[in-house]
Amino acid sequence: MKYNGIYIRDNFSDQGTIPSGGASPTYSPDVICYQNRLLSPIDAKVSYDRKPSINMPFLHGSTNNIYIRGKNIADTALKGKAKAFCAPYNVLYMPPRWQPLSTIAGDREVQLVAPVTGTNGFTENIPSGEIAVVAEPFELDYLENPKMHTCIMGLLTNNDGESYIDLPQSFSGDAQLWEFLRQNPQIAYNNIKVEELSGRISSHTIEFGNHDADSRKFILSIHVEEGAETLDNTKVLVQSPNAAAPFTYEFFMKGSEEYYSIPYVLGGKYSGHFNLAFTMPDYTKVHAAIHVSNLAVNIVTEDMIPDVSLAYQDAPQLAETATSLGDCYIYLGMENDGNSKDCVSASGRNTCELPILRPLFSIG
Repeated sequence: MKYNGIYIRDNFSDQGTIPSGGASPTYSPDVICYQNRLLSPIDAKVSYDRKPSINMPFLHGSTNNIYIRGKNIADTALKGKAKAFCAPYNVLYMPPRWQPLSTIAGDREVQLVAPVTGTNGFTENIPSGEIAVVAEPFELDYLENPKMHTCIMGLLTNNDGESYIDLPQSFSGDAQLWEFLRQNPQIAYNNIKVEELSGRISSHTIEFGNHDADSRKFILSIHVEEGAETLDNTKVLVQSPNAAAPFTYEFFMKGSEEYYSIPYVLGGKYSGHFNLAFTMPDYTKVHAAIHVSNLAVNIVTEDMIPDVSLAYQDAPQLAETATSLGDCYIYLGMENDGNSKDCVSASGRNTCELPILRPLFSIG
């Protein structure tokens, strides 16, 4: 019997039949660790049958984007969503103890999208025979025990696009788990190879968006107000992983520099989040205060009225007139009492959310 919906492969030979055949269902090519790279809907399609899988080693202590991919083998277009989980070997047979993964915005469920032929766009209505991938990856930086065998699971909705199969309370071992995977085309898992990195990562969620449909240039400004010398050789990742507004910037800080600016362009009404991550080679030496500002360049419209409209004079490279969309401070380093104080915001939350002066519109 062939499944009538969007399915996720147990292995390359899985064609969506129930039960699935082929090799052991432990290395799904559709549960993809992509490190800090972005996988667009078109790239997910082009690489669908590529061998070996595009899956990459998991970098413990770094930003890892986890993509879940599927294929619609129903006769009609369908919508679908995905969830992802992580499980070390000691809880592999106990689904209630699997760790749910989230996007940088905190979502544990993500819409599947497919590329639109001849464009850079995508659609939530997955055509029959088309490849689908999550519109935004799940993120995983750390493992509870990186030396332990670890699996990542991908779970797709049933062909109604909303409900999910029920996961058992437990499996007796590999045989029962593998039989469950073969009988249910909506779930698959991948054994991941773990590589440990030296250093420490501090990751923060930044909100950004465009208030109207005009295409505009924005700048994320990073000003190290204290301790620039302690951040020498710190790697900075600024990334929007959503397929609607993808961009990635990566660079290394220099101890002699205090100002950094990252430009990006948005067109259309969109609101979302990007990840601002600092990877510090020697965290014990770090003691720094970083002022992060989000700026809209040359905005003089009533759609984006700021508290003030200013020439951002603190940073010479930002001489253009800009509108402040908000800012926050990030503190990196160990306090005298030995407690980490990576991020402090006005709201007291552990994520640094830049305040938005006017409500943002959602895409679509």
